[in-house]
Amino acid sequence: MHGRPLRPNLRGLTLWIEGEPEHPPLVLDWREAEQVRYLMWILDMTFKSFRLPEFPPISDYCPEGRTGDFFTALLVAWCRSSHSGRAADVDPDLLGAARAYAEETDDALRWAPEPELGIPEFKLTPGAGWLIRPEEIRAALDKERSSPKPLTDVLDQPGGLPRKQWFEFVDYLGFGATLFGVRVC
Repeated sequence: MHGRPLRPNLRGLTLWIEGEPEHPPLVLDWREAEQVRYLMWILDMTFKSFRLPEFPPISDYCPEGRTGDFFTALLVAWCRSSHSGRAADVDPDLLGAARAYAEETDDALRWAPEPELGIPEFKLTPGAGWLIRPEEIRAALDKERSSPKPLTDVLDQPGGLPRKQWFEFVDYLGFGATLFGVRVC
């Protein structure tokens, strides 16, 4: 099932190689991100999925009346180094609950509905933190390589994505597929 690519807002995309914090991110502004999503749609690299993972209910982890403290603990759990100074101010039990919630949430963000079909469009949503898994990337890149649709119809056209930028994006995905995937922020 295909339709026009998702356009949730006018934010761009920042892609990170999962597990490689020293590797520079690939940053696309909103126009470039939209063009990349469109090209991926044309080449059947993406698909619509109406199934989403189950995210853990925050109420299972956050004690009633301690929402503010819980979100501080969650910041410490998610951003270990940048908020390490605040760790001493957080109740250890609350920090443990926040870490458990963060792990459960990350598991949901790693979920892949049908990796053999390529990349689900919702994983190209800016700011969500989805992980595009290596098997999803490999399936998408296989489709890009075997597509009968000529890229020349879209690349290097006035207002279109420059060829060099498309191949940088494809190479970045390919590198992520050799490791742990690509995180979309």
